[in-house]
Amino acid sequence: MGNLGTNATSKRVQQEEVPVLKCHNNLKRESLYLKKVKESDRYVYSLNFDFSCTFDCIITIQLCASEYRSSKKGSPTVYFYTPPEISNGIAKYKFSARARHEFPFKAFIIDFSKYDLKEMTTFKEDEYYPIVITIESCPRFTPSKHEYVAPQQCQITYGSFIVNSQGDYCLLPKKQCLQFQNKIFKIEDIYGLSTKDEGSFSDEAMKECIICYSNPKNTVVYPCKHICLCNACAQVVRMQSSKCPICRLEAEKFITVQIDKPGNSDSECM
Repeated sequence: MGNLGTNATSKRVQQEEVPVLKCHNNLKRESLYLKKVKESDRYVYSLNFDFSCTFDCIITIQLCASEYRSSKKGSPTVYFYTPPEISNGIAKYKFSARARHEFPFKAFIIDFSKYDLKEMTTFKEDEYYPIVITIESCPRFTPSKHEYVAPQQCQITYGSFIVNSQGDYCLLPKKQCLQFQNKIFKIEDIYGLSTKDEGSFSDEAMKECIICYSNPKNTVVYPCKHICLCNACAQVVRMQSSKCPICRLEAEKFITVQIDKPGNSDSECM
């Protein structure tokens, strides 16, 4: 590792800790895609993706959805509205708890000929989304108390569509959020974890800070989101170069997170 350098005039960015939340539901963003299917005299598209759920869950898929926020006590922080005239615009499915699910082929079909192109390609942050997929944990029964307890957790995936050079429709996932106890947290990828399973390191060497090579890395450089430093070395970098040791991008802040232990299948988010 080369010299980080020193610069007395560098801006000292903040270093903070963030809470780590266990995601009981996880739709793998990279698995989202549309499969073109011939039906009679036209083509339609099947929505496909992979997901995991710690508890039984309800998946809701909405097209042309407007977003609304509520500050009312006991109400969900965010909810979505699809006009009733939208054909096949909303559907619900229930799945049992399992580590790896494949959403059934042709369970949700999109016939783009029934929609206006602008409706399916316009993405307005916090306002309108061509497609929203929510995975909400079902209430679970607690035998000791003889009552149902709701996990109060829902993962939300937002996306839009584009038409490629061949004239086919493609799905673009835009962002994912976690609704937890009436609060919304944005789920962001962290770069620098080499994994066999979600949340576990595949190589012991990959766990080490790239500066000291002794302490486990637990600090994310933001906005590049490289996890490459331990807390102590992050303090040194923060006081000196304030740049990510991986990509050399200027850091806005350093975020200390907890790394999940091997064998735990739940995902984490900040």
